[in-house]
Amino acid sequence: MKLHNHIQIESVKAYIESFESSFEAYVDRLAGIVITSGPEAARPEIQALVNAYHDSGKGVGPVEIPNFNTLVMLAQITGASLERSSENESLNILKPISPSA
Repeated sequence: MKLHNHIQIESVKAYIESFESSFEAYVDRLAGIVITSGPEAARPEIQALVNAYHDSGKGVGPVEIPNFNTLVMLAQITGASLERSSENESLNILKPISPSA
């Protein structure tokens, strides 16, 4: 297995694990981003999670995803899509965003 593939697999696992197993901490962290920088600053984080579900082959629906309704709400608040994006959201998370005025 190539390093790039290994990193992608581990990234997918980490995004999903964070959302499913540490749900309260995940939502608290996102709330902090939204409060300090605005909802658009949290979009890459939510989009990366959606992309991870697509990449895992689990599908994106209420049967496959615990807390699916919360994910839909977060996508609507941040402007993320439930479709897979073609961007590297893991890199977009690292881009600085100016706080909303």
